[in-house]
Amino acid sequence: QLNLRENQYQVISHSYFQKEGDQQLQIAAKWLEDELWTRLRLNPASLPTGNFEILPSALYLRFRHKPIQLEKATAEISDFSDETLSDKPLKAYSLNYSTIRRSLKIIYEAEFPFKIVAWEEKIPGANDWLTTSARKISETVTDYWSKNAVADSVYRKQFGF
Repeated sequence: QLNLRENQYQVISHSYFQKEGDQQLQIAAKWLEDELWTRLRLNPASLPTGNFEILPSALYLRFRHKPIQLEKATAEISDFSDETLSDKPLKAYSLNYSTIRRSLKIIYEAEFPFKIVAWEEKIPGANDWLTTSARKISETVTDYWSKNAVADSVYRKQFGF
């Protein structure tokens, strides 16, 4: 959990791994990788570019057992083309860490509402890079908060779960 207090984040982390244990620490209020997705949807021009410090994804830090600390990174926004993703103009936000071997690319429609259509993460494996990727295959607009009855389980099949 991260709580922004003045110019720093108060971090509270709980882990059942003995080496990591429970932690409480403070980190300077820099960029959070986890906030990039929301910022992109609201205003891609607000995304950091060039060289900066950023806290990697909380999921990455936990799953890879990495310390909770800021890392150095570079990022850029570029034009992207793939007609199988969208018939609209696309952009790519590419984030490359220089202090850890990891990269993230988010592909999105260049016009509001800046829909994310794909993403790709690369981390080192034993002999080569491991890549996790996702592509938008469908879209449903619904009042999802009211779909919690047994009768609504048809949506699980519809969404491919």
